[in-house]
Amino acid sequence: MLPFQLPAFGETEFFDNQMNKTARVVLIPHSPESRFMAYCQLLNQSGFTQTELVSLSHRRFAAFQKETIGVFVNYFANTEELQVVTEENCAYFSYTDTCKPAVVQPQLTQVMLSSYGLSDVIRLSDGRQIVIDIGNAHEADADALYNRLKADSPYEKPIIAAWIITHPHCDHYHGFFPFMDKYADEVMIEKFFFNFPEPDDLEHYPALAVVRNAINEWWHTEGIPTNAVLKRFLQQVEAMGTPVYMPHTGQSYRIGDADFLFVASTDDTIHCSQNINHACLMFMMDLGGQRTFFTADGSFSDARLPERYGQELKSDIMQVPHHGFGCGDDDSQIRGYRLVAPRTCLLPVEFREAYTSFTTFRPGTNYLMTRLDIDELLTGEKEQVLPLPYSPDPAEAFTYQQRYLEGRDNGGARTWIFSDLNTSRKEDFFFSVFNGTYYNAQLQVELFFENMQKKIVKVQNQGLRLGVFRLNCLLHPEDDQEKFDAPDFLAQMGIPENTYFTVRFISNLPIVVSHRDHAPAYRSSIV
Repeated sequence: MLPFQLPAFGETEFFDNQMNKTARVVLIPHSPESRFMAYCQLLNQSGFTQTELVSLSHRRFAAFQKETIGVFVNYFANTEELQVVTEENCAYFSYTDTCKPAVVQPQLTQVMLSSYGLSDVIRLSDGRQIVIDIGNAHEADADALYNRLKADSPYEKPIIAAWIITHPHCDHYHGFFPFMDKYADEVMIEKFFFNFPEPDDLEHYPALAVVRNAINEWWHTEGIPTNAVLKRFLQQVEAMGTPVYMPHTGQSYRIGDADFLFVASTDDTIHCSQNINHACLMFMMDLGGQRTFFTADGSFSDARLPERYGQELKSDIMQVPHHGFGCGDDDSQIRGYRLVAPRTCLLPVEFREAYTSFTTFRPGTNYLMTRLDIDELLTGEKEQVLPLPYSPDPAEAFTYQQRYLEGRDNGGARTWIFSDLNTSRKEDFFFSVFNGTYYNAQLQVELFFENMQKKIVKVQNQGLRLGVFRLNCLLHPEDDQEKFDAPDFLAQMGIPENTYFTVRFISNLPIVVSHRDHAPAYRSSIV
């Protein structure tokens, strides 16, 4: 326990959260930089030993130790935030890593998965490897990871110098179980890195309600850490006796010849987000003379990365967050991408899904694909192996640009027009709308008559997500079709019976609109 209360200087505005059984975070907004020095001085006076100090123009970080307690103090100048994290039974100060002589060229591999998820392998110069996540509980994915480790290792038994689990979502760590069931005796694991909430004590964690949508039901998972799977994982790791480190924001680790800086963790988001994705470990790795930014499913906005780190985020390679779904505020993500300014991007999802179903339709990822002038965007339909340092092929920009256009075209069109419809035919008001993306289409429906003063505009923007919908062009989806009297409605609008009309559908996303009796008179281009 600390010998003083937090906050220590009478601050009245702060966030105080217990992250798990051993770690607590206090975030104090609107703090002057002098407050960072005051807390450092207080810790020194209280018998703590300062073991680390980072002092940059935009941020400061200090680490303190007293017996088994660690205290980590961050100050972010641009946001005027002071963050104090305490951890009992802290392993950070006992961290060591023995780098062997260089025997191979370092490299980064995005492992091919059965479905979307994340499984990366970093090979260090000494032949040891770092695993980031593993993907879902598919035996094929466990096999793919082991085969990669075995193929790249100069040792008879691959050595995993560190296994980093970014957050407890099924598509990032459930594959650990089939891997250990099959290959536990075939590899040597030296360290684990993760920073999770407790699986059965979420009293101090923001309401992570059970998500029960169609995708989660299909995967037979709750999608959050409040389940027996996380408890099983923690118990299995504990039984292994392998050292476990809990990375906190601002901490640095050297693993072999790779330097890691953790720029975001649960420390930053526990007070403001109900999404376990946003509790991700996000970190930068310097290896082979280049910087790679691993974002997992993290949130640029909740972690306030652009504001806190600025140009320090600049990286050569970036793993696109959340499989291109986007995570967090779109504007913040775009600002972050501008600062990272990568030449190469790894997108852990098969390219047809990426370009047709979801990633191109998220503003942040769309900006990345169309405005940032990256050289390569490597998707997950095959294993992607990047020797470090890596030189992207600028000609590959044509490939992802073509895939972008093809994906938009495969999704449909944003404007559809049907003509020669007649008000005397009830069936002429009914259309089918197909949305092949994972996002809600904002659909505006306009009816035109010879008298332009009789134009009718309806906005249909509810529920049009990944599916086929039967729509009455005079109604919103939530309206009661049984009680709707079309002739009476048209008469009130001054539209006579047996009148020809045209319908235009305008969507913010590519969709497909069809009518049983009428072919579209026009559909817009893919742009």
